[in-house]
Amino acid sequence: MKSMPKAIEFLTHLIHRYFIWMIVASYFLAALLPGLGIMVGDFSGGRGCSRAGYQEISVSTLQPETNT
Repeated sequence: MKSMPKAIEFLTHLIHRYFIWMIVASYFLAALLPGLGIMVGDFSGGRGCSRAGYQEISVSTLQPETNT
C-alpha cells in the first residue's frame, strides 16, 4: 500500500519540475502547427443520448459557455 503514495509523489514531482516547459512547448507547437489546433477543435466524438435527444459530442460541446 506504500507504493501508491510514492507513485503520486513521483508524478507530482514530474509535473512540478516540467510543467512550465510543457506550457512553453505547447505554445511553440501551436505557433508551428496552427492547423492542428483547428483540427482538434473540429474533432467529433460521435453522438450521445441525453434527455433532449441525440447530441453530437465534440470539443466545442465540452467547452464551457462564455457570456460575452
